[in-house]
Amino acid sequence: MLNSSSTKDNDRQVNGLHIKDIVEMQLKLCQSNTLYSPTQVLLGRKTVDTLSLIDSGAGLDLIDRTLIKDWSLPRRKLKKPLAIRNRDGSINKNKKITDYVKIDTIIDQQRIKLKLTIADLG
Repeated sequence: MLNSSSTKDNDRQVNGLHIKDIVEMQLKLCQSNTLYSPTQVLLGRKTVDTLSLIDSGAGLDLIDRTLIKDWSLPRRKLKKPLAIRNRDGSINKNKKITDYVKIDTIIDQQRIKLKLTIADLG
């Protein structure tokens, strides 16, 4: 849980935004049924601060293809490709999801291992 009374937490930044600004943004976004959470991705000896979209309504845990490149994450093949449609019912430009990644994260001060399927989310 974020502690808004701590000067250290208020000064901490994620993607160039102060934590207190992110919390305010989260409260506003809650009204639109969208919630982001500050997340740290552990990449070997490097840690990347980012934001995660929480409960997008997708039936899978997804990661955008561009982050795979940016973070040099090793891809793994799914046993069976998955057909995917966008929220509006149109077919995703990938047509099928074939790969996934495993990453270590810290969300709300809890270390969590995630298996994320790779898609074009842009």
